[in-house]
Amino acid sequence: STIIGDSIARLLEYFGYNVLRLNHLGDWGTQFGMLIAHLQDIYPEYLQKSPPIHDLSSFYKASKKRFDNEPDFQKRAYQCVVRLQSYDPDIIHAWKLICEVSRRDIDYIYQELEIEMIDRGESFYQSMMKDLVEELEQKNLLIEEEGRKVMFLPGISVPLTIVKSDGGHTYDTSDMACIKQRLHEENADWIIYVIDSGQ
Repeated sequence: STIIGDSIARLLEYFGYNVLRLNHLGDWGTQFGMLIAHLQDIYPEYLQKSPPIHDLSSFYKASKKRFDNEPDFQKRAYQCVVRLQSYDPDIIHAWKLICEVSRRDIDYIYQELEIEMIDRGESFYQSMMKDLVEELEQKNLLIEEEGRKVMFLPGISVPLTIVKSDGGHTYDTSDMACIKQRLHEENADWIIYVIDSGQ
């Protein structure tokens, strides 16, 4: 997706558009909860000593397998997400370690291909998400449903989950905060999302 996004950005820049290249690296949704919970189990000394994670893909696959097959691990992974979104220092430290491994894996490719972009993942929008929830509540756009706060859009039967039952935010929340920031602060006229098939 980065290569496709870079190609689109170069094409638009060639035609004179002012392009802001944003990379959603450092998402802290469920996948990071899984990685952090797995890190705590495999490298419990991660706070004192940097873990020797060399293959993030294998590390992720192992955490995903546990998430799918171990209910207790799944519960801990979800708790890690909530703690991450609450800026728990130990969890933030684990998140930064994992982001750094990811950056090491891709930086050399970006340098070789002269790809430039700004890393701006969900963490950037975290404080905006809280403000967004308050704004939606003040406008009476949120409905309580099974402990969650959801929002229905005209003509769409599946609601956006803005606040989960455990108090955490979702991609719906961060996506709305992203759009608001890009429209009102970056003054975007056109927003292009380049994603992989898993999204």
